Amino acid sequence: MRTGSAANRVRLIAITLAGTIAGLLGVAATGTAAVASPAAPAQAPRAAAVSPNCGPCSYVVTPTGTGSQSLAYVLAHLVQSGDTVELTNGVYRVGELDVRAPGVTIRAEHIPAAGAAPSVWLDGSIVYRYWSHPSASIWSHPYSQDFCETSLRNLPCTQLSVSYHGDQMYRDGSPVPQTIHPYDLLTANPVFYVSPSSHVVLTNVDPGTTTEMTNQETALQFERSAVGAALEGVGVRRYAGNDHDSHALASHEDSAVYVNDASNVAFRYDTFSFNSVRALKTQGDVPASQTPVAGAGVVVDHSVFDHNGELAIDSVDSDNIVVSNSLLYRNNYEAFVIEPGAVKLLSTYGAQILGNQFVQNNGIGLWFDRSAYNALITHNAFTANSWHGIMFEISARATVAYNSFNGNGHIGMFVYESSNISFSHNLMIGNLEGIKVQEGHRTLANFPSGRDSDPDRHMPSAITFNVSAIDIHANGFYYYPAHSNGEVCDPNPAAMPTAAEPDPYDGCQYMIVGQDNYSGAEPNTLGIKAVDDHYHLRNWPGNPTGAAVPVFTALWKAPASAFSSHGGCVGGESGTVFYRWITLRDFQCTGQESGGSNPF
Repeated sequence: MRTGSAANRVRLIAITLAGTIAGLLGVAATGTAAVASPAAPAQAPRAAAVSPNCGPCSYVVTPTGTGSQSLAYVLAHLVQSGDTVELTNGVYRVGELDVRAPGVTIRAEHIPAAGAAPSVWLDGSIVYRYWSHPSASIWSHPYSQDFCETSLRNLPCTQLSVSYHGDQMYRDGSPVPQTIHPYDLLTANPVFYVSPSSHVVLTNVDPGTTTEMTNQETALQFERSAVGAALEGVGVRRYAGNDHDSHALASHEDSAVYVNDASNVAFRYDTFSFNSVRALKTQGDVPASQTPVAGAGVVVDHSVFDHNGELAIDSVDSDNIVVSNSLLYRNNYEAFVIEPGAVKLLSTYGAQILGNQFVQNNGIGLWFDRSAYNALITHNAFTANSWHGIMFEISARATVAYNSFNGNGHIGMFVYESSNISFSHNLMIGNLEGIKVQEGHRTLANFPSGRDSDPDRHMPSAITFNVSAIDIHANGFYYYPAHSNGEVCDPNPAAMPTAAEPDPYDGCQYMIVGQDNYSGAEPNTLGIKAVDDHYHLRNWPGNPTGAAVPVFTALWKAPASAFSSHGGCVGGESGTVFYRWITLRDFQCTGQESGGSNPF
C-alpha cells in the first residue's frame, strides 16, 4: 500500500529492453535507471482530532500523511462505527482500501458544487519520471502489471481486443491510446504498448516527467458490515478494476469502487473518471426470507461519471437503488462490446432513476436486464447516446414519465420482451426510433439464464419475458432528422418482409414501433395500448419518404380486418396487411391509435 512516505516515493529500477522487442522495433537494447513516484506534493501535517473516547471520532488525513493522518492506516486500523474521515485537498495514490465499520463517512475537506471538479482524488495511477530512450521515436519503462479482463468473455488475454486491456497512460493529464500491436509504435499516431513477456511499456510519445501509468485495481470496497457508509465530494479515477488477482479486493468485479452487499451506502457529489472498466459496482444478496436484502438502498446523488472504460454503474440485486441529479457522460469510452453504455441494473427491484442526464454514452444510456422489477424513471434527459436511451429487457413493471429522449442513435425507449410498462408524458425528438416495443423468442420457461441472479429470490408472476400490458400515452413526438445507423431504409410504405429482405425497416426513422419478430403477431394481440397518445408532428417534412432518413409515423403490423372495418385508410382494400404508415391519420384510421395530432 502506498502511503506517500519517502521510502515509497522513489523506486529505482534498472531496466534492459528485451531483445525480442528491440528486434521488432529495429532499435538497439539500452539500459538506464528509472524512477516511479507519486506526483502529489507533500503537505504540512495537520493535527487530527483523535481521542480514544471521542465516539464517534473524526480523523483528518493528507495525501502524504502517515499513521492517523494516512487514509489507508485510518481505514485499516482506527475507524469505528459512525466515524468521519476528512480528506484534505490533493491526490491520494492509494488502492485496495476496505471499509468495514458501519456509518463511516469518507468526506472531502471541501465538497465541490454539483458538477464541479473535486479537490480530492483517489488515483490509481503513479508518475513514471525517468524513461529510457532507445530510439528517436520510442521511449520505454519497466512495467510489470497484469491488467486484463479475462473473465468478462472467458478468454485468455492474448485473444482479447484492446478494450479488455486495462492499462492506462496519461501525458499531462490527457489519455494516450493503448495498442496491442507493437508495430503501431512506428506510426505517427500517439500510442503506448505493453509487453507482458518483457515487462516493459513502450510509447512513441515523449513522456517527459509527468506521464502517469495505472498502478492499482480497486480504490474502495464497502463490506457487508459497512451499513450506512458514505463517500462524499471525492473523485475516483484511473483504477484498472481488473480480475486477474484472486487475492485482491473486488478481484472479479472490475470496478474502481465496489459495494459488497453493504446496505444504504451513499455517494454524494463524487466524480468517477477514466476508470478502465466499471466505475461503481453494487451487489445485493436476497435472503430466503426475501427481506431485508443486503446491499439494498444505495444512493448516488449529484455525482459525475465520465469517460469510464465500460459502465459507469453496474448493479446486481441492489434493490431500491436511487440514482439522482447526476451526469453520466461518454461512458463505455473503451468501446466494450459486452454491456456497453452508462448504467446497467440487473435483477434489481425498486430502482429509482430521477433527474439525471445521460449524454453521449457509447451504447445504452440506462439498461434494465434479467428480471429487473418495479422501476421508476422520471425527469431524466437521454441525449445523443449512440444506441438506446433506455432498454428494458426481459423484465417487468416500470413507470417511465416526464423524460426527454433527444437524438439517440437508435431507439429512445426500447421495451424488449417485457411487460407492465407505463410510458407517458415523455418528449421524443430526433431519435432513429422514438419508442419500440418488441417481442422475441425468449420466455421464462425457455430462457432460465434470464432469471434473477440470486436463487433465493421469489420472482413476481408479472415477470414472464413476454410483451404484455404496455401503456403508451400522452407523449410528444417532435420531428428532427435522425442520424442514420448505416442501414439502408426501403422508403416504400408498403414494403413487406421477404426472405431476401427480412427487415426492410432498418435505417428508417419512426415515431413509434411495435413488432413481433418471433411469431409475427399484431401488437394489439400483445397488449400494447397506444390509445390517447398525443403526437405533435412539428417540422414534419413535406416528402417524408424523400428525407435523408425516410420518415414514418409508425411501424406497427395491422391485421387485414383493420382495413376492411375502417374504410379510407392507405391500402385499405380487404385482405391487406400493412406494416407502417407515413401519416398519423392513416395510423389512427386502423383503429390502433385514437389520439390527436395537437401538443398536449
